[in-house]
Amino acid sequence: MKSLVAVSTIVACGAAAASVVVYTDRSAWEAAVTGGVTENFNSFADGTVVTGATVFPSGITATASGTLDISSFAFSAIGQGNALRTFVNTTIVMPRSPVAFGFDYADLDLGGASIAFGTFSQALALTGDADSSVTSDDFAFFGVVATAADIPGGTFSFTSVLEGFVIDNLSFGSGTAVPEPGTVALLGLGLAGLGYARRRRHS
Repeated sequence: MKSLVAVSTIVACGAAAASVVVYTDRSAWEAAVTGGVTENFNSFADGTVVTGATVFPSGITATASGTLDISSFAFSAIGQGNALRTFVNTTIVMPRSPVAFGFDYADLDLGGASIAFGTFSQALALTGDADSSVTSDDFAFFGVVATAADIPGGTFSFTSVLEGFVIDNLSFGSGTAVPEPGTVALLGLGLAGLGYARRRRHS
């Protein structure tokens, strides 16, 4: 009976969080998204200060509790031009109530930062340090497929920002959640455990 309760709890928790699917691989995220728009931050020059009045070509706006600017740091070294650089808590608003968004980021190697929207909050994975030399380890991707209710107002925030980092290729649109392989494996394990517990109960 304990086995059944434990497995049921795991499956129930998974179902409760199922409306927000997290991706750490851009290719997998792009396979789940349609009608996407991407902001590459190249329409403004390196060093441009970003304020709440700044509207990017994609329609996004960004506000911060301190310094927020356009920077050629890190992403220009891999041929992608400028990026949005923040050192503080930052809020980004996307138009058209997207149900999916994702972005590349770099140089989050010290204190870290979290991403939050609606009731969702998660620490971003740390990267390598792009200050000394730029390598593939200095870059990472974060993306989600959710519902409009999960991303109220098309808004997300970087919170608990303890160091400067840059984001680029902010993409957003509509999508259908296609879990990454690790998520599928975890769900399969939970269902197998549930089946095993049911068989034990009947025997």
